[in-house]
Amino acid sequence: MMGLFEQYQFEIICSICKGLKSRVHEQW
Repeated sequence: MMGLFEQYQFEIICSICKGLKSRVHEQW
């Protein structure tokens, strides 16, 4: 169960990172 929760958190972080990257790319 902990492993699954960690994987879920990791996916959220990845999605957030992608969103930030796309935002920065748009700003530049």
